[in-house]
Amino acid sequence: MSKFGEFIPKSARSKAPTPTGSTGPPALDATSGLGSDRLSERPFSQADLEQYYGGFFPTPEWADALQPVPRDSRANPQLTDILVQPLTPERIERLKQDAEPYLRVSPNDLIGMAPVRNRIAGNARVMPSTRIARCPDGDGETLTWRPDDPDKIRCPQGHAVDPFARYPQTGSIRITGPGGDEQDYPYHDAPDGKRIYLNGEFMDSLRVYYLIEAAKTLGILYRLTSEVAYAQRAAAILYDFARAVPHWPKTHRGRPGIAEDDRLRPVTEYPVYAGIWYDKYHTGTRHFCTLAEGYDFIVNTPVWDALDTSVPGRDARAWIENDLFLYSVKDAIRYDIHYPHPDAALSNYIPSQAAGFILIGRGVGIPELVHYAYWKLRQLAEKTLMADDVFPESMSYGAMHIHGIARASEKGQGYTDPPGFISSIDGGRFDNLDNARELPVLRRAVETLATMVYPDGNYIQAHDTHHKMRQRKNTTPEETRPSTSAAGATRPLIYPAFGHACLARGEAPKGNQIQAHLHYSGNWGHHHDDMLNFILWSYKEEMISDIGYQLTYNGFSHIAAGHNLVVVDRNTQKSVNAPGGLLGWHPAEDEVQVIEVSAPEVYPQCSTYRRTLFLIPIGETDNLVLDIFDVEGGSIHEWMAQGSCMVGQALDVSVPTQYHADSYADDGQPFTPPAHREWEKQLHVRGLKSRDVNPWYGVFRNVRKGRVEGPFTATFRAENPDMPDVRLHMLLPPEGDLYTCTVPTLRQCWSNALQIEDHSLVEKFRMPKLVIRREGENLRSRFVALWEPARGSRVVKEVKTLAPGHAEPVAVEIRTTGGHTVQLFYSSDPSKRHEISNGMAFQGRYASVTSRCENKQITLYDCASFHNGDLKLTLSPRPALSVEEVRGQDRDNVVLVLNGVWTDIPEDRPLRFERPELVVLSQNGGHQRAFPIQAVERQGNSTLLRCSRHPGFDYDSGVLTETTTPFQVVEGKAEVRLPSRVWARSNIARKGVWEVLTTDAVTVGTHRVERSDDWVAVKAR
Repeated sequence: MSKFGEFIPKSARSKAPTPTGSTGPPALDATSGLGSDRLSERPFSQADLEQYYGGFFPTPEWADALQPVPRDSRANPQLTDILVQPLTPERIERLKQDAEPYLRVSPNDLIGMAPVRNRIAGNARVMPSTRIARCPDGDGETLTWRPDDPDKIRCPQGHAVDPFARYPQTGSIRITGPGGDEQDYPYHDAPDGKRIYLNGEFMDSLRVYYLIEAAKTLGILYRLTSEVAYAQRAAAILYDFARAVPHWPKTHRGRPGIAEDDRLRPVTEYPVYAGIWYDKYHTGTRHFCTLAEGYDFIVNTPVWDALDTSVPGRDARAWIENDLFLYSVKDAIRYDIHYPHPDAALSNYIPSQAAGFILIGRGVGIPELVHYAYWKLRQLAEKTLMADDVFPESMSYGAMHIHGIARASEKGQGYTDPPGFISSIDGGRFDNLDNARELPVLRRAVETLATMVYPDGNYIQAHDTHHKMRQRKNTTPEETRPSTSAAGATRPLIYPAFGHACLARGEAPKGNQIQAHLHYSGNWGHHHDDMLNFILWSYKEEMISDIGYQLTYNGFSHIAAGHNLVVVDRNTQKSVNAPGGLLGWHPAEDEVQVIEVSAPEVYPQCSTYRRTLFLIPIGETDNLVLDIFDVEGGSIHEWMAQGSCMVGQALDVSVPTQYHADSYADDGQPFTPPAHREWEKQLHVRGLKSRDVNPWYGVFRNVRKGRVEGPFTATFRAENPDMPDVRLHMLLPPEGDLYTCTVPTLRQCWSNALQIEDHSLVEKFRMPKLVIRREGENLRSRFVALWEPARGSRVVKEVKTLAPGHAEPVAVEIRTTGGHTVQLFYSSDPSKRHEISNGMAFQGRYASVTSRCENKQITLYDCASFHNGDLKLTLSPRPALSVEEVRGQDRDNVVLVLNGVWTDIPEDRPLRFERPELVVLSQNGGHQRAFPIQAVERQGNSTLLRCSRHPGFDYDSGVLTETTTPFQVVEGKAEVRLPSRVWARSNIARKGVWEVLTTDAVTVGTHRVERSDDWVAVKAR
């Protein structure tokens, strides 16, 4: 099911007609990885659309009826607060300098400079507009153009550029434009197959860009100075665009299957990757809205008489409003009507469109357009964010989406409709529009996104997330980031609806920050096959890396083998639209922290696919991570770990190895694909998509092989002495084959000159990768690794198993060079009691014992009993209680009602949590989901869970219905478990005495300790 829930009725889906007249393969008309059908052909009734989209959906008649309100009822200028008030004196002076070339040209001479043909870039490159042409000499500079020397293109390095001289014309495309005129698009075809449009990519592109910006600049300067010369030239530019734009065909981006000669399309067509102003329709309004900003400042100035005589009806402003603004706006809305499916209508491009609509609505006097934009923004907020306020595609696309909504809404802040106006969309009006009231979820989403960063301020690398490259133009991670600081980033964080958690510790001033990430998100679009991927950020850098979002070798960065996890049967994971099942979460700060997730659904042949991480603090500055990965099913298991994408490393292993093959492919042959777009096109010719083939083991190079026959060590050794090494102590499996190799880092292929990844650099930057491979029928594997990030001296003196030969549980003892001893216990079956050794016994999920100088602390999470020396702890686990209902719709006052009680929680003493506690709900023993609660109360024969936010679902008669994306409906009895936590500590000064802090009643030896809010001292015997 789509992340947007059931939208296409099953009956309608089965009767959907086969698309005809397609401008490309059907899959390419979807705007998200979620959609694969031609969205424009789905049969929806208007009533269906209005029901789904909150009571409104545009019709062609509604779009055709849009008109500006009379000029005498407008409040122009509307945009002073947005565009003028933030200007500094330095910025104003720069605007005056930018305007100088336009003042040297008469208003009449500016008319005719806007091209009557559209822009186009060759070989499916994005159509230039705000992303204008760069100097072909390769210096990376953006080309410039001036109206006082209009036939020349210049490079800021001081030389002119003549595209026709540099690229001799080899052909042209000739079409009849929308206005009936013959248009010519000359091009140069290079020997390597690259096509360059000599006007479309250079002169036409530059003129459009600079003239648009000039209209706004001149309008602002008129507002600041009242000098008519500025307004006259802004009016001439607006008039010129109204004259030219109706001649523009739509430009198709040229996705695979679109011939280059077919990329200029009639304006009556509506393919997704084509538009009048941009080659993806959603974002077109962000380009011409700049003209509306300039128009806002001059619409009421006395400069229009000379232009009025040149247009039908002798009203140049009405002509501009209709033939430029409404012409473009109505085309954009017809696209919305044509693509009603939420994969298109609620995509992460829509905020850009909404921002344009708000600015056009305000500047041109179309209040209904402002309401239309806010209708779209509300739909985005209500239907695309998860219960934990995360946009589920990735952190980069979350920034694009959430900050896009925020930026768009800023354009409307404080707006007031004209007197007497009532919107046909919502039946109301805006008076001093307040975004906190209109979009209450937005602030929470922005704040949540701000936490999804490493301590250095870069976004967590999950799914299609861009990494900030040190050599890129911008030195800050992303301009839209609310802050580049990592406030709170070094405490454990979890996003349970999305499916990502990090165990974390440390402080920036001490330079000891560490994060151990476990990614378990579903596939929502722009996703990777990376369920249960591990990332280690240690001290200064991401040292065990996720590659992130790269187009070069895109297939490798997406598939399971491009991550740090277990690959089954040498295939990538199956896509699922749900996060993995959270089994345990213990985020105690400055103590042992734990996360455990199960996700067997990504490999249908597996009954078990589960990973557990322990973050282990060692003193104030050092940390270790115990990593347990269980897999059952299939015949080949490959545990994979790759080094840093950004820090040069070598890989040393204690196992003897020898040369194996040039690559890790079955045939040992290397694979070197062409650049991403060419690779995509080659597959298309064969009738394939990139997901249909998996040649990527061929990019694993320099392969050496050894045999594992017991514990061994490996070191990802940093070449830079300022960076930590990462030592790996591999305890299990007891046998298998070990492979070492290198794989492309991909991140370091960015070219600042090209402003895109340079495919030629791929093989220059590689990182080490370790693979442990096991084979057998109905295979069962347990991989247990201890990660040791170390700066200089070693931390781990010895690590050993305390339960040799046991299939269950995991029991590990770590001794450090600083005198610490840590014992960790884990069981995948908490119902069974396990005898370990030396008088130790354990029943439960996790336990830890840390000691130094005879001081001990024991932590139990979700345990029934634990025996260690003279200490015996016994608990009665709380039973699961069934869910009756969810009460309350206010996010801050929601109660989950459970049938039955937990006897250790009396009616007069609720259990309250200092920080929200995560509880796990399961249906029919599976389909787990987690949500935070702040208190547990007993009320008669019921138990109330007071939620710290809405859990994201309703429940009625055995049916759970999600109220946020992905809007799933799951049938089955729902139960909730509340885990227990017990802490016990001893001090050498008080032998035989233990202090206990517990969330449940616990028996210590023969003494019963009730739930306590402070430490209670008891004798162990």
